[in-house]
Amino acid sequence: MALVICAMLVLLVLGIGYLSLGMNSRIFVIRDASTVVARSAADAGLTRLVYELNEELERVQTVLGATWSTPAGLTDPVPLENCNATYTYPAATFKSGTNPSAGFYVTATGKSNGAKCTINGTVRLRTTFDYALWVRQNMTLKNGATVGWINPDEDDLLRGFKVGTDSREEGAITLNKNVTINADILVGVGGSPASVLTGQGEGDAISHSSAAMEEYVWEPYPVVAPGGTEFETSQGTIDSTRTITTSGQYSNINLPNGEILTVDLTAAGYPGAPVTLYINGNVLLKNGAQIQIIANPYNTELKDPPVLNIYVSGSFQADNSGPINTTPPIGWVVPDSRMLQIWGITFPAPGCQSIDLRVGGNFFGAIYAPEADVITRNGFPFVGSCASKSFEQKEGGTFSYDANLRNLSAYEKSLYFVVENWQEDTSWEF
Repeated sequence: MALVICAMLVLLVLGIGYLSLGMNSRIFVIRDASTVVARSAADAGLTRLVYELNEELERVQTVLGATWSTPAGLTDPVPLENCNATYTYPAATFKSGTNPSAGFYVTATGKSNGAKCTINGTVRLRTTFDYALWVRQNMTLKNGATVGWINPDEDDLLRGFKVGTDSREEGAITLNKNVTINADILVGVGGSPASVLTGQGEGDAISHSSAAMEEYVWEPYPVVAPGGTEFETSQGTIDSTRTITTSGQYSNINLPNGEILTVDLTAAGYPGAPVTLYINGNVLLKNGAQIQIIANPYNTELKDPPVLNIYVSGSFQADNSGPINTTPPIGWVVPDSRMLQIWGITFPAPGCQSIDLRVGGNFFGAIYAPEADVITRNGFPFVGSCASKSFEQKEGGTFSYDANLRNLSAYEKSLYFVVENWQEDTSWEF
């Protein structure tokens, strides 16, 4: 009898132990699962908040006279589909004043079975010219070529700067001797940097290289000629020194030696207005010819900041030309790359297929030409940003990304909000 009782006590103790262990394991699993679901709910809330910010951004960019109105947020819990979790988020708050271009502070909270996850983060604008230099296919940097940047702020230094290619083909990025790249080099998603990046020579100094984590976002639509009555009739060829103050269509720009095309963005008064030139042909700047801009400083709070947009259907060629956009904005001592944007038209095909810049003077501006081969020759100094089919920098050339191109007005085209950074805080409510 005593042995039976002892055995029963031992079995009882073991049973209670296993039961306790099972209950604790179940509780841990429930807690872990609830935490994961709460985090997913918070992510859903953050995603919806960024979506609403982008919807408002599209509205103010497309509706004439529209002003920014921050989405109100959701204070009543919204259920996450197919589970018992909910999420909420307050209205986003401006990082600076009431300027959407500066970005937002955002918060989203998810709850599930007592688990609570709060995500705090910042949202910024991603611009067409967010990367320093990007190509769809090949990039070649010849002897002594350099890639660096100017005007970075603390956030820029933390985020870093990127050059790269969509391609995963062997040799898509070719470097010669003494090439210096002070930026992260990315190759196509899933590609091998060891194979894509070839030809590294003696004396090269490059930063980290890796495969891109996400696809480069090219324009979702073809680059087409601008619309409006001012572009319906061609005003002929620009073939001599002149000053232009309004938008319009021209058949070609063919500037002889030493001639200067000046575009005055201040003619409409302070702070000025943008001017768009549609060139339904080619741009040719002969020896010493220049394109210069007169403008007030770029202001990210303006709906129409002073910018010269040049849409080119044919080729853009500068033969030992003089400087392009090297006149500083009024009151500044250095030029601003945001003042000049060159768009290579892709439709109707073949569109802009060649942009050739040669020695003679600095270029300050941004180029977006998805079907064009961009070449800088004989030490040509390029300051700005370039996104093109291919890019070749000849011997001794310098490419300096202007970080000001990340600070554009929210009302310009091709911008959208992305989450820049975030932190999570998980807790329990009973």
